[in-house]
Amino acid sequence: MKNLILSSLDKFDADDDRNIPLGPWCFREFKERESLWTDKKFEKIFPSSQELERDSSYIISFSKKLIKDYSRLLNQIHGRNYSEEYWSILLTPWIIRSLEIFFIRYKTLKRFDGLDLSVSIHKKKKITSKNSRDFFNFLLSEHGQLFSYSLLIDFLKPKRFKIKYLDEYSDGFIKDTVDTKKHHKVNDFRREIKQIINILIANLSGIFIDGIKGLGLLDGIQIGIRSRVQSESDLKLPMPKNKSNKTETFSSKYHEFEEFIEITLFDLIPESFKSSFNRHESLSRFKLFLLSKKHSIFLIGAILGGIESQRFFVAQFKEERKGRILISQHGGLSYGIAKTFPAMAAIEYQHADYFLSWGWKKHSAYEVNAIPMPSPLLSKNINKRKSKTNEIILVGTQVRLTNDKLASRIQSEEAQRYRIEKLNFIDALNDKKDLVYRSYFSEVDSYPEREFLKEKYPEIKFLDENFNKRLLKAKCVIIDHPGTTFDISISAEIPTLLFWNRSHWPLTDEGYEVFEILEEAKIFHQNASDAAEFLNSISGSINDWWDSNKTRDSISLYKSHYAMISEEWRDEWAKLIKALQ
Repeated sequence: MKNLILSSLDKFDADDDRNIPLGPWCFREFKERESLWTDKKFEKIFPSSQELERDSSYIISFSKKLIKDYSRLLNQIHGRNYSEEYWSILLTPWIIRSLEIFFIRYKTLKRFDGLDLSVSIHKKKKITSKNSRDFFNFLLSEHGQLFSYSLLIDFLKPKRFKIKYLDEYSDGFIKDTVDTKKHHKVNDFRREIKQIINILIANLSGIFIDGIKGLGLLDGIQIGIRSRVQSESDLKLPMPKNKSNKTETFSSKYHEFEEFIEITLFDLIPESFKSSFNRHESLSRFKLFLLSKKHSIFLIGAILGGIESQRFFVAQFKEERKGRILISQHGGLSYGIAKTFPAMAAIEYQHADYFLSWGWKKHSAYEVNAIPMPSPLLSKNINKRKSKTNEIILVGTQVRLTNDKLASRIQSEEAQRYRIEKLNFIDALNDKKDLVYRSYFSEVDSYPEREFLKEKYPEIKFLDENFNKRLLKAKCVIIDHPGTTFDISISAEIPTLLFWNRSHWPLTDEGYEVFEILEEAKIFHQNASDAAEFLNSISGSINDWWDSNKTRDSISLYKSHYAMISEEWRDEWAKLIKALQ
């Protein structure tokens, strides 16, 4: 009988065909032996973008049902009578991300139904985490992989599986409590202090702004003052959504998975929603007390997807002040353009009375009340390109060993292809002496890109410090994935090339149309070799290509849709605030 390997904690012989690894994450301890998992042909969990889109919609729908159920339950537990919207602001990030992770792992296991396999799982059924961040960091860890798959297998009990229950592995016990790292505690404290400072400044400026990239304290004060001196605003706003009258019916698709979630998930809810609830609630009420009652607009960035204590404040504001929540886009090349975007659609689009986009007005089938506004982050890069160097900066992205999102992004089974394309680009480049690689910051479950490239190219230089300064001086920027760096680069008018496999990052129909125009202008390439060959051909005349009419027109089109900038962006934001008052 063959052995099903759930994680790298299972110290298996990777050369033994009797051992069947679930996926690339099982090879975390074998990174130095590249071929062991490079040669494995892992089946894609979502073989088509259509299936990914269907399952993404299902998870959003299921999350809304759970929020209704959990709202009633938590009101009972805490003796409160908060609205469903209050609990939705608090719970949606944890619920929808939990559903994504467990659903992906459920579908991974279902591929092995009907096979005679031996598998070793843990008996442990519960862990305690301080907050959502700690919970997800745990699930993406080796112990978290083993824990979640053990839960699923113990529930499903596949008929032909021979299940062995273990108390421990060689790496030790799965702990009852997920420890919060010290630097997280420090960062959380700093965020709290910063938010209180924002509240006090808001009382002076007349506008509350928190967590918007590129929009600093002085910017907020200027916008607040400018909005007050505006006689009137000619900005036309879409009608706000009436969320209270909207009813949705949940359509069940995966009964077995839903039963697992109904039995399991609430017992894993972080302490921030249980034992720590009163403390978070009291702090949020204190913040609301500090905030002047004249404030009816809450203008925020990435807070809802972040720390619970900050979401508590937003929820309390919405519950008690009945004000409007404006959420600003905080990154590029996903918002408005990704084929599937369930987490952010459910977390940000759903809770925003108005969503401030970087140019787009609609995002596929997602309901969003979008107002195109120039990005503060991007607008501050206008005319900021410095004296040029000969550096060619290649910007990479995170390569996860584990699939954890139902979004338009590269799946772990495709990671090897992505990495090979990076090598193809470097190999095809004529002049490598000026090439500098910018790797993605390391996270739980991310593959070590630096080590991988150093082994292949010992002479390669890495860019660690002062990325933005170096970017503004670069001769050219090459980006091998959709990301915010492209928006930053073109806003500063830095010659930029893109290359990636379009099937790895499915886009909306409108997004494809825009990228076809970028492709015609030779900005976007569907494979690495083509991008390198084109760069070789223009190495002595990059600026001539970049300044050509065709290139300029395509960049202008992209900016108008997805990277809106303006030198007068503060005035335009002030007009928005005036129109909402």
